[in-house]
Amino acid sequence: MKSIKILLITNSNSLEYDSMEKGFSESAQYGYDICLKDKEYIIDRLSVSLEIFDINKHLNFKDGINSLFESKNEYALIVGAAQSSYTREMLNNSRLKNIAIFSPLSTATFLLNTTIDNELDNFFQTTAYDQKRVKFLMNQLLSTHQNKKIFYYYSDESPNTYSGGLKNDLEEYLLNSPIINYEGNPIKTSSQLISKFPDKGCPVVICTGSQKALAVAKKLEERKLNNPIFTFGSNSALLNKSLIGTTVVCDLDRDIYNDFVQKHLQNLKKLTSDPSISTVLTFKIIMKAIKELQDDILNSRDIEKVRRIIIDYVNDNHFDIDTQTISFSKNGYSTINDIILLRIGGIIKPKFIPYKKSIFWNFSLMKSGIIITVLGVIYSIIKFADTIISLISNIFN
Repeated sequence: MKSIKILLITNSNSLEYDSMEKGFSESAQYGYDICLKDKEYIIDRLSVSLEIFDINKHLNFKDGINSLFESKNEYALIVGAAQSSYTREMLNNSRLKNIAIFSPLSTATFLLNTTIDNELDNFFQTTAYDQKRVKFLMNQLLSTHQNKKIFYYYSDESPNTYSGGLKNDLEEYLLNSPIINYEGNPIKTSSQLISKFPDKGCPVVICTGSQKALAVAKKLEERKLNNPIFTFGSNSALLNKSLIGTTVVCDLDRDIYNDFVQKHLQNLKKLTSDPSISTVLTFKIIMKAIKELQDDILNSRDIEKVRRIIIDYVNDNHFDIDTQTISFSKNGYSTINDIILLRIGGIIKPKFIPYKKSIFWNFSLMKSGIIITVLGVIYSIIKFADTIISLISNIFN
């Protein structure tokens, strides 16, 4: 039986994105496995295997990838990487111009620009770009915090990294919006972290990965300035008591009250704390395409032709998957609608909860420690009242 391979790009030693990377790998394996069992995706005349390229096991990412493609191989397409900087490297690698690259988690807007600049037709993005996420978040911020100064923190990194790209997207939005009063400050690499604190009560936007966002939030919490916090990401590392009350642009798979989402996550959630629906959908798109192309692939002796067949098919067709009709634009951007505005809430264990417009959610009373304190006071009053009643009862008895 003829065989082709899917190359999955992972990183087993990604400190900033460790839980996201783990969730990506586990979601990819899950998506691949269920397609092998579901009759809608079963490929009966081809052997399709999943092979992992671990960035951590190579001194240089580009050299490692090039070594795979210097000699003849059976890689028909690539899935990954989770981090936008590595995905950009692949889009700038001439060796990979004729192999489909699917990106379920890389969200940086510069990937779209790179695709346009390099005139690529082989990149397929199955999640929302950060430019869209920034606009989504900021529109909500403006509707609830009009006429207030906006303070934002950013990682002073290359614009070709996730954090650097996010900062650029936010600043572009601010320049083209009616917001006049705003200020940005870099996040320091030292233990000081923050060199300047925002005004009390003004909204704060954090443009960086989840670990640094959490560190900044803890510094703000220490100052007790009651700043409403806005940030980006679906990483479970954000689920920390210091971020309770924070508004987050998340992927749809973090909506625990969405019946459709929960139905599709009920088995995946048993495997990982950071499930990715977009990654599972990506594998369904891939396996459905390969299934439809079995005859063409079997008749193609050259893997280069197989790669081109897959690229052309995905560009020219739509895919009906899980009640969604998914297609791709000229520059590889998909029609998948996968972002949602949520808050981080919870009393004992932080979790993503539906966004509330009620003013109740905008006060620091939502901080879990304060809620527990209030409940403790109520409990003490009840116990005191019970003691008094018992004393009176003993006197009269």
